[in-house]
Amino acid sequence: MPITRKTLPTACELRLGSGRRLKLGERLGRGGEGSVYAAANRRNHAVKLYKAPDKPQLANKIVAMVDAGLAQQSPFAAFPVDVVRGEDGAFAGFLMKAVRDRRPLHDLYAPGARKQHFPDIDYRFLARTATNIARAVASIHHTGCVIGDINPSGMLVADDATVALVDADSFQFSHGGQQFLCAVGVRTTPHPNCRATPFTAWCAPSSTTPSAWLSSSSRC
Repeated sequence: MPITRKTLPTACELRLGSGRRLKLGERLGRGGEGSVYAAANRRNHAVKLYKAPDKPQLANKIVAMVDAGLAQQSPFAAFPVDVVRGEDGAFAGFLMKAVRDRRPLHDLYAPGARKQHFPDIDYRFLARTATNIARAVASIHHTGCVIGDINPSGMLVADDATVALVDADSFQFSHGGQQFLCAVGVRTTPHPNCRATPFTAWCAPSSTTPSAWLSSSSRC
């Protein structure tokens, strides 16, 4: 049976690709695609469980990301470290390094939120954060990936201005002769001429994808 929001597996029903049992801890966050939990028996790791994991292309992409060793190639992104499956072997999500004690980028660049969450910083801190974002994005490009969905919620900032990138499972990349496109995005980021176009059309190989446009804009 597909694992859905109403049938999320219990801790004893989850296994890593190695077959090792995986226990869930507290829920750390929730988004449109699923929820993120602490990995109770894997220190400094977290688990993303999809609401609708029964999509072959999604499972193939996560398996390819793990096989490509992307998590070892960039320290700035929460790339999949291992595949997570149910007791019956059905794909459920993935294991990644945990990202804690950070705030979404919006809480830093929005003046009102900045006063609340970063009350003591100055423009030097803003400049360091901007530089660290550029370094993080460059490190992703060096892995061969493209951040098709560039949006503030995917960039988390710590008190020392270091940056971590999440939602790495949405990155566009190629592996084993197969291209895995970015199928998500926010309407305010793509080129104005493309904002009325459905994301599904952007992801067609023959179309101008947001990944292609954003990859060039993010390198500026």
